[in-house]
Amino acid sequence: MSAPAEEVAIALLTQNTNTNPHKNQDLNGDGKADLIWRNATSGAVAIWLMNGLTITSTSFPDSAPTAWDIQAVGDLNGDGKSDVIWRNNSNRAVAVWLMNGATITFTTFPGAPSTDWKIQ
Repeated sequence: MSAPAEEVAIALLTQNTNTNPHKNQDLNGDGKADLIWRNATSGAVAIWLMNGLTITSTSFPDSAPTAWDIQAVGDLNGDGKSDVIWRNNSNRAVAVWLMNGATITFTTFPGAPSTDWKIQ
């Protein structure tokens, strides 16, 4: 008998900007799309650095409470590597992970815009 499947949420980072509203989803700056996985129950985050269909590195940089969701991914600090923008579904607070590959180099909480404001 097999164990029940575990549910995970995934943000697929793609270079095809026609099918994904985010741009520059390359976490390690190698020009190839990478994957961010999130455990919907625990909030654990896993990052797969990719070379086409091959996983070159797997990392578990941190977890985020389940009230937080990834809202956008893009290069916020101009280093050529994508960063992760989170938003809290309850209080609308915003958090930013500045990334270097699968490593979080800095975390900041720039504020909590009102519910009228959306990340585009």
